[in-house]
Amino acid sequence: MNRAPKASGEPLTVEVVTPVLAARPRRQSREWSEARTEVFRLWALLDSLAGRFRGRATLYIVDPLSPQGLLRLLRHRIRHLPAFVIGGREVVTGWDLESIAARIDSGFAL
Repeated sequence: MNRAPKASGEPLTVEVVTPVLAARPRRQSREWSEARTEVFRLWALLDSLAGRFRGRATLYIVDPLSPQGLLRLLRHRIRHLPAFVIGGREVVTGWDLESIAARIDSGFAL
């Protein structure tokens, strides 16, 4: 998987580490309405980012319970989710669209 964009115009890689789409253990079960709200909120955020960076950035969803997700959590010291790993180097967490978009824009300069 490419990380930072190359001169040839390859898209920037943005990995989204999020538990919203992951299976939860039984002891952490939630009401469907709560889960549905989180899924919709994530979908709207990803849809906005995909529209803003169409063709310039590729978004990948990473399950934090997978081996790849655990590696991202440890390597980048991610403590809050959702987390956006931009170009394999920079990490931003939270739900603020503008701050995430600004950090992705700065990722093109990496």
